[in-house]
Amino acid sequence: MEGERWASDWIRAALPLVVLSVLHRGEAHGYVLLQSLRSLGLGSLRGSTLYPLLARQEELGRVEHRWEPDSGGPPRKVFAITQVGRRDLVTLSEDWAGLNTIVTAAVTAATASGTGGEW
Repeated sequence: MEGERWASDWIRAALPLVVLSVLHRGEAHGYVLLQSLRSLGLGSLRGSTLYPLLARQEELGRVEHRWEPDSGGPPRKVFAITQVGRRDLVTLSEDWAGLNTIVTAAVTAATASGTGGEW
């Protein structure tokens, strides 16, 4: 699977931004979020990765949840992005774009210079 190739540190760094982006499209419960993240190419993430992240995003005021009855079982938590989350999504997106520019420039310079290793 495509996402299995990403280093776990990279996934951890990008996941808050990606989760907020997915929730910006609409509220979702955990299973739907995991499926969305898989379909984006982030691999087979587990609830043990997602739910602590969602709890942290709730502490930061970016995400909120409500309980939704489920016809076949216990109620499910449904997560939604908050106004703070929308604002932070813009800031995080800008920050990520800036970091991407720096990383791309560094990698481009390194690969353009060949194997010499000097900047």
